[in-house]
Amino acid sequence: MATILTVCTAQVPANVINHFLKESLQGSPYAFDLFCILQATNQTEVDRNGTKPDIQDFASDFQDKTEDEVRHLIHEWIEKNGRSGGISNRWIAVLDSRSMEDETLLMYYATKKSYWDETHEQPDADASIPGHARVCEDGYIWWKWRVPFRFGFYFWNSITSCGMEALELYCRPEYLRADGSVDMDTCSKILDGDIEDPMGRM
Repeated sequence: MATILTVCTAQVPANVINHFLKESLQGSPYAFDLFCILQATNQTEVDRNGTKPDIQDFASDFQDKTEDEVRHLIHEWIEKNGRSGGISNRWIAVLDSRSMEDETLLMYYATKKSYWDETHEQPDADASIPGHARVCEDGYIWWKWRVPFRFGFYFWNSITSCGMEALELYCRPEYLRADGSVDMDTCSKILDGDIEDPMGRM
């Protein structure tokens, strides 16, 4: 099992969080409670097997934090409290002000820059990093996507299962909607084999 620490950078009502937790399971028949809501930086007890949709309203320690601050605070939390239960140090999920408006969340994923360089060192390989990504001081490339609630689990599972092929698919500009979110309806059909990948990579 795996768990993604999930924080709120806005005052997100409990009913929106609970709706997200329920909706995130809808995109896959294999879904389980993946997202673990972290309310406070000094919180020691968390739902290491995933948070159930019975959250009550709370004041988030992560409200108005930048993505770098969120990343640092989560790194510090993991350093203090450990990763037992499968808590990931390569994934972060964020519910923000837009989550209340359009039922989307931000999902961050990291891989070591050195690994990227090794796997793209062939002469015919494209070494450029696709999508909305940054190389951070921790030596990792951090990607960021905005994903509909109902594809929360599916998005994580597809990258975990298909690796860089799925990641690069989600980074293609033609599969970003006008509002910046990933066109998961199309991407999921490509990954599931319902339609062909126009670039022939899947």
